Amino acid sequence: MNAVISAQENAPEEQGPEVTEARALEISQELSARQTAIENIQSDLGIYDPFVNRSLW
Repeated sequence: MNAVISAQENAPEEQGPEVTEARALEISQELSARQTAIENIQSDLGIYDPFVNRSLW
């Protein structure tokens, strides 16, 4: 798995509300995609029960 880390040029408080909201939406979509990928991997491995998943951490 490759991870991409980028630095922001401006601090969040220096950005306009539109930029902050757009970034929040982007992060939310990325988290959703990653959660779906995790669930797919767990399904492929036969790990279905969320209670069992938590106990493995």
